[in-house]
Amino acid sequence: MTTDQPKLDAEARERLNEIFPACPHSLYDLESEEHAIKTPQPEPEPEGETVEGMWRRFWEPLVCPNGTFDLEQVKKELFDFGRVMEQVSLVYANITGGRISKPNTDAGVVIAVVDDVQAEVMREHEEELREIWAAEHNPTPEVIKYKHHGAEVMVQSHLAGKHREHCLCFFGCKFFKPNMPDNCPLAQELYEYDQRHGMTTPVWECPKYEADPNILRGKVE
Repeated sequence: MTTDQPKLDAEARERLNEIFPACPHSLYDLESEEHAIKTPQPEPEPEGETVEGMWRRFWEPLVCPNGTFDLEQVKKELFDFGRVMEQVSLVYANITGGRISKPNTDAGVVIAVVDDVQAEVMREHEEELREIWAAEHNPTPEVIKYKHHGAEVMVQSHLAGKHREHCLCFFGCKFFKPNMPDNCPLAQELYEYDQRHGMTTPVWECPKYEADPNILRGKVE
């Protein structure tokens, strides 16, 4: 193997062997006459980057500043790398439900498994999630007392005083003429009924409704 990597002296090689006594693939070819830096050769990454390419791009600037091998820097970088490998393994195992723990697993594979896990959780707890959503977005209204037309009445708190917002008569019906002799007979009858019993009954549906474009919603008194 020909290389122009920085060489290690005997002391550096000895210290490196002390650091990595159980390493299955030594970072250094100690049997080589040149004792050149040598890295294991795994399969190329999916993106096509080679071991040599990764060394040149990422590691060499970190551990060989100014072209000189720095063993202390190697220790620091490998310490950080080891911590990352350990922590990534724990995170992968957690977010994939224990399906993946190898830190060198391709990111696309991890993301796909996480998506599957999330989908399974959604399916398992779909009904529960629906109930939670409904409770948050449609809370049970509070029933309160308030005065309307001089009478104390009970009403859902979010509807108090808002009957006109829900009453079809107030949506510009040309027959709706409150307090007028020619008021809509249906609306007048309903109004008189409410007055007698202290009730409020917005009209949701009506067969006689006709819109008057000259009447603006909410402007009829």
